[in-house]
Amino acid sequence: MPLIIAHRGASAFRPEHTLEAYELAIDLGADFIEPDLVVSRDRVLVALHENELSETTNVAEIDDFFERKTTKIIDGNSVTGWFAEDFTLAELKTLRVKERIPNIRPNNKQFDGLFEIPTFKEIIDLVKNKSKKIGRNIGIYPETKHPTFFDKEGRFFTGIENDKLINICLGELLINTLIAENFINPDYIFIQSFEFENLIKLKTKILPKFCLNIPLIQLYGSTILPAKNSFQYPYDIIYNHRKGVDMLEIYGCLIDSYKNSLSDKIIGYGNLNRVC
Repeated sequence: MPLIIAHRGASAFRPEHTLEAYELAIDLGADFIEPDLVVSRDRVLVALHENELSETTNVAEIDDFFERKTTKIIDGNSVTGWFAEDFTLAELKTLRVKERIPNIRPNNKQFDGLFEIPTFKEIIDLVKNKSKKIGRNIGIYPETKHPTFFDKEGRFFTGIENDKLINICLGELLINTLIAENFINPDYIFIQSFEFENLIKLKTKILPKFCLNIPLIQLYGSTILPAKNSFQYPYDIIYNHRKGVDMLEIYGCLIDSYKNSLSDKIIGYGNLNRVC
């Protein structure tokens, strides 16, 4: 039987990645809701389309946060703005969500400034409460956003410049949250990512540590999109290749199926022609 997965909630009717959008999606018949997850400065998972905040919140209007505007390299792309990982959860909760693409969803403009950024825990609580209320179990289909950036490459903004490495494994934080909230039934939780390595780590290390068998979903972007849309290539492969690590040790024969599309001609990150 097919599942109805509400991508970012009922985004045609409420600003995406809000509790209000998720709840409405459930009321409209969704079997699963799909939050994108990033992290706060104090290591709390929150739901946002991206870790850059100005596209989806009113952060640019808050004078107290003006000096935190900075430029970071995320998955090989230069991005200027304010970033979730540079704000504590308490600070993020002072922001208000706005419609990300008002030219496509103009009716959602009426909700600008009304809703908070939800934590992953709050999303789990919503799903539990709605499941009891409506008499059917609702699942959660979270996506780890930019896991290599958060785990290996990204840095916090500390007043003058980007300084300390973030060094947060989204997969570990995600599983720890699920366990703490007792939401670990594999029928109602899938974990997805556009990157390979974080799913491999979940499969081989994190989930076995807790004797869990949660389904993992590998996402793929379209190679016909512009090159700046880096999600079309798993960024962890690009990052690890540039660092000169043993690709076979991390990916096994999986790398063999991807080496042709990661050629110099397409992205300019060197030769991946190494066979299993």
